[in-house]
Amino acid sequence: MLKSVLATNSRQLALISVLLALVLVLPSVAAQCSLKYVRLNVQYKDCFPTRVLTTACQGTCNTYVRPSPSANGQLERFCQCCDAVEMRQNRIIVRCPNPDDPATLRRYRLRLNAPLQCVCRPCSTIPSDLVGAEGTLFDKRDQKDT
Repeated sequence: MLKSVLATNSRQLALISVLLALVLVLPSVAAQCSLKYVRLNVQYKDCFPTRVLTTACQGTCNTYVRPSPSANGQLERFCQCCDAVEMRQNRIIVRCPNPDDPATLRRYRLRLNAPLQCVCRPCSTIPSDLVGAEGTLFDKRDQKDT
């Protein structure tokens, strides 16, 4: 009987461990970088705000900072940002007061760039091995204090 209870508890513990690992390791699918529809209020000069439905890149990408396995006291940084790959140019019309005739409105045609496709790209071009100096500075400060 005791063996049966221990075996059941072991299986339950293993299942809970696997589920917890999946929750912690797998990113949320809904939050991944993707193309979304958004509403914008476009304001141009003294014109009336115009509400526009357009696309935007939103979501998360793989990013981390961890201790470097090869450089003592350094950090390894990896950063990706959600960015547009392809763009299209939409034209919108805004209505503006006519300074020459307050009873009429002038119309302006504006261009609005909108993404067509989104991907995760590197956030910057600074190599991660150049970003380790602050740890060295803190180490030197700590040595002076002792």
